[in-house]
Amino acid sequence: MSMMTTSTNVSALQCHYSLKYADLSLSKSIKKLSSGVKIAAASDDPVNFSLSNRFKTQYTGLDVAKQNILDATSFFQTAESALNESQQILQKMRELSLRALNDSLTYSDRREIQTEIDILKEELDNIVDTTTYNGKKLLDGSTIADVTNSSGILNSYVTDEVVEGSYELSIENSPVDNHVIKSNIFKVKDGVDYNPGLEFRFDSVNNVNAGNLSFDFGDATNYSVAIAAGSSASDVADAINNDVNVSFYITASVVNNGMEDILVVTSNDDSYLAQNYTMTCDSDNCAGFYTAGTAAFSGVSKGTAARSETELWQLENFYDNQGNAILGNDGRSINIYNGLGDSASIYISPQDTLLSLAQKIENAIITPIENGGLGMGVGIPEVDGHVVEYVPSSVNLSDESVSGTFVIRSPWMGDEGKFYFADDERLIEAIGFATIQEAEPYSTSVSVTRMDVDPVTGAVTPVAMGTDIFTDMTVQNLIPGVNVTLDRRTDITPSWDDINKEFVFTSNAGNTIETVDVEDNTTTFQTGAYQGEYTSQGIPSVDSTALNLENVMVVNETLAEEALDNITKAIDFVSSVRAKIASKVSSFEKRYENTSSMRLNIYTSYSNIVDVDVAEESTNFAMYQLQTQTAQAILAQANKLPETILQYLL
Repeated sequence: MSMMTTSTNVSALQCHYSLKYADLSLSKSIKKLSSGVKIAAASDDPVNFSLSNRFKTQYTGLDVAKQNILDATSFFQTAESALNESQQILQKMRELSLRALNDSLTYSDRREIQTEIDILKEELDNIVDTTTYNGKKLLDGSTIADVTNSSGILNSYVTDEVVEGSYELSIENSPVDNHVIKSNIFKVKDGVDYNPGLEFRFDSVNNVNAGNLSFDFGDATNYSVAIAAGSSASDVADAINNDVNVSFYITASVVNNGMEDILVVTSNDDSYLAQNYTMTCDSDNCAGFYTAGTAAFSGVSKGTAARSETELWQLENFYDNQGNAILGNDGRSINIYNGLGDSASIYISPQDTLLSLAQKIENAIITPIENGGLGMGVGIPEVDGHVVEYVPSSVNLSDESVSGTFVIRSPWMGDEGKFYFADDERLIEAIGFATIQEAEPYSTSVSVTRMDVDPVTGAVTPVAMGTDIFTDMTVQNLIPGVNVTLDRRTDITPSWDDINKEFVFTSNAGNTIETVDVEDNTTTFQTGAYQGEYTSQGIPSVDSTALNLENVMVVNETLAEEALDNITKAIDFVSSVRAKIASKVSSFEKRYENTSSMRLNIYTSYSNIVDVDVAEESTNFAMYQLQTQTAQAILAQANKLPETILQYLL
């Protein structure tokens, strides 16, 4: 029981405290109802405030995760859409390969099919080059790893998950046979006005010494023509033509090619074509001739082997059984391919000589690809200069054992150096491209060592990955997730053997050492609200090289069979990649649903902690309002209590 005092109004103080509490509660209630949240500050409920923030962190993270999952889904759907187009291209290539297996097709038909396949192959690579998502290439293997080669003789591509590291390749390429082709024997056509001749070249300086030119026409009589000292090519021609006996058999003329005079001696009568003629300078120093001593030439009978200067229209090979000229009046073109699938076109004119035809084929082979050739020149003159040669006289036990033909030698050993011809079937058969030496498969030994580096000490520890022998210049299964193709010239140097008339391939001393650096670059997608909640998935390379279609050809039945097999395997590989992508997209869809459900539940928990129950808080508001009003009224009464003391005093 409180005392009655004038200095302290205890009742008023108690009423004031109650009013203050009620007013504070009313303010909080108003704040909750107006903001919709019941924990606006840590002081409102420290425990639940901390818990609500954890929930908020999680559900906002899940919101981002959902967007990331949608992005990842679009990422793979973009790749899958492109792979669908790639697979359509592969299916078309397979159909064309099946078509090329049909025996009813000609060389020309298969060439057209090859052209279409080449275009499709380019589009296959174009899809790889242009398929991107937010600037990232999707189909070149870079979504799995970045691979760096030590030099241009290596070409690496990603096939699967990788193991990071620096891999050292020790390469030993064993010499194998190259491809060698021989043409038909070219024969002079019966009824052609053919006048064979032999060219004797003179220097531009008139320095022929005095002497006699003797002639043997095979009729038991030798003839001689005197040559004065200092005679020019024209003087020699005049001396021959002015001799009654010699000029009965031959006629001499002079042409100039801009650099030198050329003495051309031709037969006057077809009846002497079967004879072997010789023209001999009896002077000790026939300086005006490129070759001193005897300069011999042979006449040819119709139906026998022609000479290098014979024009194609004069050869029976270039006429069909009805006497129709295969080359026509304007000539024709043929296409030559190598084992890499590169091609070049060769125009053949009726006025081409056998020598110029051989030169055209050689030029097509050694000329760089950017200039329209096959790009097979090796940069060694003695090799590049003997790729195609006409054989005027045979060399026993060699590639040049048949005169009247020309020989085509590949400057590359192995299958990639093989030659194939396609176009007019009659023209190809007229020339005849018979293989006299098959190209052997490569035999390449490769040892792979991973060089592990200690991050602290820098010490290098070699880890042997294995050794294998490959026949296709492709290193497989030794570097995890990475295949490496080698340049065919790796560790090999070609040379020319003039005695045996062949190319010799020699393995360089010691092994060739190259390195391949592999850096894991697998694409990761943050699919959860916290660190470590991610998924990783990359896409292997699917260009023509990775699919083993870079060299696919169908220009003959054998190649079409190989192409069909390789294309079928490529289709299976792309199908496998698409299946993995489809599985990943499906998993993302499930993950999105789960993340959405989790986000809903987490947000519900957050809402239960933070959000105001309006009905409950409205009741509280009314209660606090009533308490405030009551406290105000009672406080007013309490404030009047001291006045009653005055009544006692007065």
